[in-house]
Amino acid sequence: MWSTSVDPLGWTGFWGRAAVLVQVHHQDRLGCRYRFWGPLGVLARVRAGAWVVGWLLCFWVPCTAQASGGYKAFMAGRKALAEGDADLALKHLRNARKTLSHWGLVHLEIAVAYRQLGEFGQEARVAVQEAVRLLPQNPRAHLFAGFFWEGAGEPKQAHHHFLQAVALGHPSQDACLHAARLALRFQRHQDVLPCLQILRRQTKYERAAHLLLAQNLQSIGRIQESAYHWRWLSARSYALFELQLCLSFFVRYVDQQSPKDKRIWRADIQQIERKLRSLAPHSPKRDLRPLLPSKR
Repeated sequence: MWSTSVDPLGWTGFWGRAAVLVQVHHQDRLGCRYRFWGPLGVLARVRAGAWVVGWLLCFWVPCTAQASGGYKAFMAGRKALAEGDADLALKHLRNARKTLSHWGLVHLEIAVAYRQLGEFGQEARVAVQEAVRLLPQNPRAHLFAGFFWEGAGEPKQAHHHFLQAVALGHPSQDACLHAARLALRFQRHQDVLPCLQILRRQTKYERAAHLLLAQNLQSIGRIQESAYHWRWLSARSYALFELQLCLSFFVRYVDQQSPKDKRIWRADIQQIERKLRSLAPHSPKRDLRPLLPSKR
């Protein structure tokens, strides 16, 4: 069974009023109904869609051109930074910020340029804060913010961002080591112990990690665990400063040990003292001329 209906398309503008929508209904033997659009209706909708696309292009093309110019300025700024020209980089990055202010990386690179110039003024601080606000889950942004605030003389803010970089899993050792050193000052020892335990398994950084583990564990009263790391350090280190720290620790806590452990700790003290004596600088032997007999 076939039927047709004619409806005006007022919502499609001129082409909708000029065209006629033809709907063809068909019912098959099972009672299912189907509706098909006629050619005039399809044409009306295509032309109406063309108007919409045209208006969108009028706004999209200029915006795309501006964004493209901002991206080129951003890349030019990064290239200048890599070449060490922070002044030129800052000029390009400021131009990029005009159209790409929603990019956290733009603000981050601006802050990098200011840090290379040794400037920690208000504009540089705003750039760092904006970069972290736009990139809250980016560990690189938090790591750089830590370095920036450390250079600006704000160790508490620096420590916060180093801890954030560690929590977000920054792959380098810098975040962990800087956070661990500042933890000794701000009593945040528990936050850095996991990353130090991982770092001490890397041969390149094991000495620094064992030293910081020993100091942080000692600060929270875990003396036996701290003694393990001091003992490891005293057996492998030949730095006078580190050996003196080891000796100071064992001398300070030896009397608090059980009689059995006290003998072990005293042996550690004697071993460290022998090592210090062997490493102590000796005065060079002076080659003096023999004294002549007196004429008197």
